[in-house]
Order: sequence, then C-alpha cells, then structure tokens
Amino acid sequence: MMAALSTGRFSETAVSLDGEALWFMKSAPIRAVTYYRAKLAFSTLPGAIVFVVLLLGTSLLTQAPQYPLYISLPSGLAVISALSALMLMLDAIKPNFDMRLSGGDRSGRKQDPVKTLVSTFGSLIGSVLMGAVLLFPAYYSKLRWFAGWSDTAALALALAVVALLVSVTHLIAARVSVRRVRALLGRDIAIRHAGDM
Repeated sequence: MMAALSTGRFSETAVSLDGEALWFMKSAPIRAVTYYRAKLAFSTLPGAIVFVVLLLGTSLLTQAPQYPLYISLPSGLAVISALSALMLMLDAIKPNFDMRLSGGDRSGRKQDPVKTLVSTFGSLIGSVLMGAVLLFPAYYSKLRWFAGWSDTAALALALAVVALLVSVTHLIAARVSVRRVRALLGRDIAIRHAGDM
C-alpha cells in the first residue's frame, strides 16, 4: 500500500508538470508513445523502489508468511506498474497545468483536490483488490466452489487473474493516454492529414 501511494502521487502529476514546457514538447520530435512510456517509467520507479526495499526487509528481518521472492517480486512490480498506468491515464485525461516545476512564487502552484483524492483512494483500492486476488490461496478452501482445489491450483489461478488484470489495465491505460498525449502535443491533426494522403 505504501508503494501504491507513492506511485499514485508521482503519476498524478506526471503530465501536469510539463505544462510550462508544453510549447517545447510540441516542437520536439517525440512520439506520443515514447512520451507515455517515459512518464510511466518515471511514475512507476518510486513505488517500485519502496516495494522492493519493504519486500526484502520483511523477507530478511521477519518471519512473516509470504510468497517466495520469485513470485512476490514480479507480481508486486506488475501491480505497481498497472496502478501507475491508471493514475497516469487520469492525469493525461485531465492535466493540471497550474502545477509548476520551476521555483519562484509557490502561490501559483495549485493542487487539484479531487484528483488527489481519486489518486489516493484509487491506489489504495487497486492495491487492496490485487492483494485480495494474490491472497486467494489463503482463503480459497472456505469458498464452496473451490473447496476441492489444491494450493498449487489456487496459486496458479491467482497469478493468472493478476496477470490478466495487469495486462488489461496496461492496454486500456496506454490507448487512452497515448491518444490524449497526442492531442496535447498537437499531433492529432498531423496524423489525420498523413492518413488522408
């Protein structure tokens, strides 16, 4: 959850912080897909670092029950990247260009309280949902339909569902975000004209 929160905070402003340099971005020969991937990496990295440190700390310093690192590490990183993609999509849809990256008068820096709440609660709800899916092997025997399953089958199903959710999330977020970034950079018109030729 800590990793998801830090991911949400960085993703929430990933596109918005480019507001004062948008003129430069429009004139740069950068593709919308490249821009989206760079912003996704920028917003995923802080949460990924927090997650890896916490995971390694709990595995080395405590006897808390958890999956082996070869399962928990890629699963957690995939979930964090999916949450980051969702928050980045939210920022691309409705960027807050009143945010300022440069110093100077801080009174000009305006927060968007609705976006902050959506980002915070969205990150928490997403991490709880994905966590509940990953914990399926811990409670599957209490569910009538899965009572006869083995632990290995329950774990395989949980990992498959997480992989599906992460893939679908990335697919939708990438399509929406890239389309929106293309519009922000003024590339919609150029693409339409190129398609007409």
